[in-house]
Amino acid sequence: MSMINYKYSFTILLAGFFLISCNGKKTENTRENNAENQITISEGQFKENGMELGKPVVKPFTEEVSCKGYITAPVNARAKVTSLISGKITSLQIRPGQFVSKGNVICAITSTEFIDIQKDYAENSAKFVKIKADYDRLKSLREENIGAEKDFISIKSDYNAASASLNAARAKLNSIGLNPANIENGKIYNVYTVTAPISGYVTSISAVLGQYADMTTEIAEIVNVNQTQLTLSVFENDVYRLKPGQIVRFNVAGSTENLLAKLISIGKSINTESKTIDCIANMETSLNKPLINEGYVQANIITAQTELQALPNSAFVKSEGAFFVYILKEKKSGNYIFEKKEVHITKSNDEYSAVSESLPEQETLIKGGSTL
Repeated sequence: MSMINYKYSFTILLAGFFLISCNGKKTENTRENNAENQITISEGQFKENGMELGKPVVKPFTEEVSCKGYITAPVNARAKVTSLISGKITSLQIRPGQFVSKGNVICAITSTEFIDIQKDYAENSAKFVKIKADYDRLKSLREENIGAEKDFISIKSDYNAASASLNAARAKLNSIGLNPANIENGKIYNVYTVTAPISGYVTSISAVLGQYADMTTEIAEIVNVNQTQLTLSVFENDVYRLKPGQIVRFNVAGSTENLLAKLISIGKSINTESKTIDCIANMETSLNKPLINEGYVQANIITAQTELQALPNSAFVKSEGAFFVYILKEKKSGNYIFEKKEVHITKSNDEYSAVSESLPEQETLIKGGSTL
């Protein structure tokens, strides 16, 4: 064999040896990787660690706008208590937080104005009775062409004036809640009672005993907290994702209970300081107890919803910044053989998470994976 052929053959042998060596290492590494991704546990370990198996399920996931706000009462569920009569407050029969029904007494007021209104009605009533009698008498005579026409015209004018004065005096009595029939019978009330204009809870009391009150004096505030709504402050960039009818999930301060409301209106002006827009939502959840007016809430407005395959959050194990699930490959000889698979969570809620990878149909470890 020549020297050239010898060198050529030796080169081929070296190359072949190198390829065999590389293939051997690759096979060995593959076995090691497969071994690292597979975990075998006994049935005793499975039960002892409280492990559970489950399959992927389809669950709804939402896109939401997070915001803050507070509980408010609509205009027809909130009332400022004032007095229609000017006078001195002699008693207050309410306390903060007390529930009052419409018509319940709030306070009592003594007033000469109150007495004068009753006196005015009594005098107008008596005057009208006398003038009406004269009017009826002259009217009857005129129908028989007896008496001067100018006398009838004069009494008719007096009658109309007396009737108008009586009606005005009666309207005053009705406006302050007095029965005109009682005044006509000679009954005069010394104390005027201010009553609740709506049913609700007393949220504030602004008056004190002995204070002079008139129509501009706020005595108390009443709010019907059973008709409360939400005022939500939404950032300008998020408002364009909103529309009436969207569901709002919220909770109040000091509670983790999720309550529901429905968006009914979206504000058209921006608060220049907070850069937010006020949006209003009506309560949807039936409450066992009333909410606190002006109470703080944390809310999420649901703007979209999709259904995805998901696993319980307990199925995901975090390790070195990545998430993994354990998929059951087989069960034999009383042992469970799992494959450890890295996944990337795309959607998540309080109970379930969805991933970008396709989830296999076989059972997955949904509880106890953190012990592996």
